[in-house]
Amino acid sequence: NSVLCYPDIYVAKEEGSGSESLSPMYFAAHCVGLAAGLPAFSPLTYKTINILGFNPSEGEFTKAVREDLISKGVLVGRNISGVGFGINKGVNTLQVNASMIYKATDGTATSPEISIVRIKYLLMAELQLNAAQLFLGGTAATVTKEDVVNFTKNYLNTRTSSTTSPNLLISFQDVT
Repeated sequence: NSVLCYPDIYVAKEEGSGSESLSPMYFAAHCVGLAAGLPAFSPLTYKTINILGFNPSEGEFTKAVREDLISKGVLVGRNISGVGFGINKGVNTLQVNASMIYKATDGTATSPEISIVRIKYLLMAELQLNAAQLFLGGTAATVTKEDVVNFTKNYLNTRTSSTTSPNLLISFQDVT
């Protein structure tokens, strides 16, 4: 998934006097860097970034304008009262924002929310890594479908939250 950001940002000049306006690409770089340093389950929504302000190029930056951009898959920055300059909602360029999780036309689960996609990729990577260690050298003759299903269910149970321990998943179902 990609991240498209708006608006321009104000940052301090390197020589230390004044500020300069940088394109939304720099805002995107801030957001991606921030996401890389956060746990996968931590959304970018309302996270602050170290800038001096935002510089919208198209006049007043109203709530209606921000909501329209977000609905079109644009990650938008704003001055969050009491928090500072931050990310309005951590979305990616996936254009279907009617649901937090849905199946794409090819049957894969996806989401316009960045943290949900990051959790998906983290779980996939961990499953592949752990399965490779457990089923080392396994073939269809030695590893059954039930072995893989049981391994996956047990692994997902270890990544499911409880009342006393938060984790990546709230629940899961239909492991086949």
